[in-house]
Amino acid sequence: MVKEIKGVKSIHAGYDTIFVVHNNGKVDGFGHNEFGQLAMGNTESATRRKVLKMVDNADQIVGGEFHTVILTNDRKVFTCGRNHFGQLGLGDRTDTITPKQIWGLDGIKQVSAGENFAAALSTSGHVYTWGNNEYGQLGAEPSYFKEIPAKVEGAENIKAISCGSTHMLALGFDGTIYSWGDNRYGQLGLGFKGKHNDPTVTTVSGVKYVCAGKGFSLAITEAGKVKIWGINSKSQLGIEGESEVLFPEEILELKGVVELATKGNFVVARDDIGQVYTWGHYSGVDDDYPTKPVKVGELKYIKSVAATTGAGYAVDEKR
Repeated sequence: MVKEIKGVKSIHAGYDTIFVVHNNGKVDGFGHNEFGQLAMGNTESATRRKVLKMVDNADQIVGGEFHTVILTNDRKVFTCGRNHFGQLGLGDRTDTITPKQIWGLDGIKQVSAGENFAAALSTSGHVYTWGNNEYGQLGAEPSYFKEIPAKVEGAENIKAISCGSTHMLALGFDGTIYSWGDNRYGQLGLGFKGKHNDPTVTTVSGVKYVCAGKGFSLAITEAGKVKIWGINSKSQLGIEGESEVLFPEEILELKGVVELATKGNFVVARDDIGQVYTWGHYSGVDDDYPTKPVKVGELKYIKSVAATTGAGYAVDEKR
C-alpha cells in the first residue's frame, strides 16, 4: 500500500507501473521504465515514487504492458512508451519517452490500456481504439496494427470501457455489456469460444462497472454483486472447480462491491464500506492461488484501488 501521500485523487496501474493522481493534476509514479512508459523523459526504472514532471493537469493515467495513456482535465489524450504496434496512437511506430498528444482525439472522458493496444471513450458515448489488432480487440477485422485511433462501429451510447490483455468490454448506459476481441477462453461472455471482432451484447445485464483482465472478465451489477467469466487456471475468477466459465457466474462471497482492478492473473476488489479483497495469482496471502476472495485485514476506509501483475495498491480516505 502506498503511504504518506497527501491530496490523492486516485491511483492507477500498468503491468509493472503505478501512478498516483493528485487533486491538483500532478502525478507521481514508479516501476519499470524500459521504453519510457513512466513519462519521465528517460528509460530509468524507479523503485521509489517520483514526481512525473512531464505530466500536468492529469485526470487519469493508465498503463499497458510497456506504454502509458494520459487523460488531462481538458479532455485531451497523451501517450508515451513502446510503440511497436502503434499503441501510442501517434500515426507511427516510434517509441517515445516523453508524452505526446494524440491530435484529433478531443472530448474524451475515459481512457484504458490493454497489453499492446489502447482505447478512449468520448463524452458523446463513442469508443475509439488503436494499436495491436491481432485478435480483433480494436473492434474491427483482425489486422497487425492500427497507428491512429478509429471509432468502433456498433458500440454506441457507452458509459465506460475496459481493455483486457487482448479483448475489450464496453458498458452501455442501459446496463448492458458489449464485448469483442480475443475469446480463446470465453472471456467475451457470449457462451462460446473464438475471436469475435464485432461488438456484441453479452449475456449479463443490469451492470454498473466492467473490468477486463488477461483472458477473463468481471462486472459489478447494480446490486453490488460481482459476475465473472473466462479462464480460471489460476483462480482469477474467485470461484472453485472450473477451469473456464463461458456464461457469467457470481462470486457468492462478495457483496456491495463498487470497484475492481486487475492485471495479469490478479484481482483487487473494494466494497462500499472501504474494505478490500484480493484473489488470483500473487494475491499477497500465504496461498499463491486462493480459490476465493480473501479480505485484506489491515485495510479500511479505502477510496481507490489498483493492481499490477503481482501486487495490489490502495488509497484511503485520509489521503
